[in-house]
Amino acid sequence: ARLMQSMPRGGMLSVRMPEAEVVLLLSGSLAVAGVNGPKLTIVSGPHTELDALVSYLEKNEIMCKKLHTSHAFHSPIMDPIIEPYTELVEKIALSEAQIPIVSTLTGSWIKPGEWMDPSYWSKQLRGAVRFADAVGTLTQDSSQVLLEVGPGQTLAILASGHPDKSRDQVAIPSMPPIE
Repeated sequence: ARLMQSMPRGGMLSVRMPEAEVVLLLSGSLAVAGVNGPKLTIVSGPHTELDALVSYLEKNEIMCKKLHTSHAFHSPIMDPIIEPYTELVEKIALSEAQIPIVSTLTGSWIKPGEWMDPSYWSKQLRGAVRFADAVGTLTQDSSQVLLEVGPGQTLAILASGHPDKSRDQVAIPSMPPIE
């Protein structure tokens, strides 16, 4: 957290468009920071560049919303801390996950050894959060229960609306939001 907070401030923007279309609108230091649904992409970058994108989107009647965040997470602004972050993770004794885990970096199941690789965690710091892909992987097994662990219900709502989720699959929050 200290490394991330040491970076220049920036922002994040939720855009009601598919990732492939959003990518065509990005320039400068703007980056796709997350893919939360087939038509819900998160963009991250410097405030001035985000403001220009907001102006374009509003002129074209494309829904967008600025997110409450202090920095442009998962964007090129984080690049200077990748190496120091990797060095910090190298000092931690990592062990294999004891249960199967779907990665929001790749959207697929964690491979043996991947969880223990410090570069995996650095890629997680900088790469887009592929939440929609991860939910898509989980929905391949209709017996999976999707549980949002932590305060809030945003992820459970996003998972509930995933196009690959069967009617029988349940996505539930574990805690009410913290106010």
